[in-house]
Amino acid sequence: MDTIIKTNKSLVVELLPKLGNYLLGISVICYISGFIITNLYLGSLGIVNLEIIRSRYILSGFLFFLFAGSIVYLIYGLLKTIQKYHGVAPWKAILRIIWYSIVNIVVIYIVIRVIMILAGSTKNPPIGLPQITPVNPWDEWLRIVPKTSIFPSLLIVGIIILLFLLIAAIFMLINPKIEGRDRQSRKQLFIEFFNGLWKKKFNFLLSLIGIYLFLYLWSLSNSALNFMTTNQVRGTSGPSPIQIFTFPMEEGWSRYFYSIVVIYVIIGLFLIIISIVQESTKPTGDGNPLSKFHGWIYLVSIAIILIVPAYTLGVYPNIPQQIGGGQLIRVEPYLSDFNLAQVFADPYANPYLIDRTASSSIFIIINKISPNNTILEIRNDLILSITYNP
Repeated sequence: MDTIIKTNKSLVVELLPKLGNYLLGISVICYISGFIITNLYLGSLGIVNLEIIRSRYILSGFLFFLFAGSIVYLIYGLLKTIQKYHGVAPWKAILRIIWYSIVNIVVIYIVIRVIMILAGSTKNPPIGLPQITPVNPWDEWLRIVPKTSIFPSLLIVGIIILLFLLIAAIFMLINPKIEGRDRQSRKQLFIEFFNGLWKKKFNFLLSLIGIYLFLYLWSLSNSALNFMTTNQVRGTSGPSPIQIFTFPMEEGWSRYFYSIVVIYVIIGLFLIIISIVQESTKPTGDGNPLSKFHGWIYLVSIAIILIVPAYTLGVYPNIPQQIGGGQLIRVEPYLSDFNLAQVFADPYANPYLIDRTASSSIFIIINKISPNNTILEIRNDLILSITYNP
């Protein structure tokens, strides 16, 4: 027993410094990423603000680190899946790729949704505020949601079947050469594909039923969690198929999630096509062609070209500022300087807070009747107070 305790203590002593180094490294990466993303966004508005010491960069960088890391995680797993099922029947490989993608995208969705709930929202105040968020009974949820979630789940299953057939059609159109076999005609490949499906029809049917039950239960759990956190029963006429996955995400977080999925699909299709094309053109060979693919620099370049602009210009501006995003906040500042106060007093002016540092605040004044907008950086000592109107 003493030996076991000493061994555990030694392991803890060895792991703590490594854990500290990892946390420090991740913090530095998040800080640098946050600095780059924030200033790229501000630069797109014509603002130069190169203040180095800001704790907010860590939050901004963490969100970008999670965004980019999710895509890298999905792509890495996709490569492993392609390698693992290299040489098997095409329809089996396609099913495995689809299943891998669905499972891992759902995991990423859950993580993003948890972050969204922790970040809070002005649109959904905490439950129990007098005359604002009265408590609704569970009977209301049970009366509406179980019935309205049936058809959308069926529709999603239909979309999955169409996607499966589309990928199979692309595969048969390219008609790659399978290792150890003579190249077949497209007609033979078509017949073999559907014969394989027919032989496995019960397994295929059970898989579809399992997917449907998963989607239905996912919709119910999604709605129940939304009801517990927002006290609202959404989708009283039934959630749309897309709402099964987005519901109840707000627009900014939906953009965050969908951007990950879209970039993954683009890069994933690129990899699958490269794999099929190289498989069909090589005369002989061992292993998966992706393991011998020397164009990683192109893949990394494509990833950077897609990820950084998509996040900086399409995702970051829609994420709330309190969690590390750049969403504009509707405000009414009260200033000690008379001339500046007159600018904000214009009845056609809609002031929004872009960013705030220890020394100054940056506002954009959007004119209701003119496309000419004004961006102002004001010293904090001139600001008496700020009324937030989200």
